[in-house]
Amino acid sequence: MSMKAIYISRLSERGQVSVPIAIRNALGLTPSSLIAWTLDAVTGTATLSPVRTPQKGGAQAALGFAARFRKTRRTADWLRGVDDTELMDPQGRAKR
Repeated sequence: MSMKAIYISRLSERGQVSVPIAIRNALGLTPSSLIAWTLDAVTGTATLSPVRTPQKGGAQAALGFAARFRKTRRTADWLRGVDDTELMDPQGRAKR
């Protein structure tokens, strides 16, 4: 015999629903987890279940790992050391 627990949530004006903490914990849901909704039109019931995404492997995983070692350069880094006067003509207009 299975024991069912009933939890109640309120639907917001934007159609959003909060998943109760007990269900999130039991299903291992975290922020940005994907959830699949199943509708049984005959009984008028909907169920949700977590969508388990397969782990990346092979070359795709290696690319993600390598990204940790790539240095991201910000605009300030690119412009550091650029002398604005070199980019202007004697009248203060941008050189072309």
